[in-house]
Amino acid sequence: MNDVNTYVLMVELCKRLSDYLYDPEPMHDQVLVDMDTKTVADIVLMHHNLKESIEFYKDDVKERSEKE
Repeated sequence: MNDVNTYVLMVELCKRLSDYLYDPEPMHDQVLVDMDTKTVADIVLMHHNLKESIEFYKDDVKERSEKE
């Protein structure tokens, strides 16, 4: 069950980052606004890395479940 919880959190954060970065009218998220004062490139990099991590996580969970 922890795998599902972690996956859901990762996907939700990825959705929020995507919304903030690419939606013409993003939902307000003060933490991302505060982070954006440093550099939007960091947020883009975080979004990219998170997307890759989600794919790795899905593959890992699938592989472990097949072994059981």
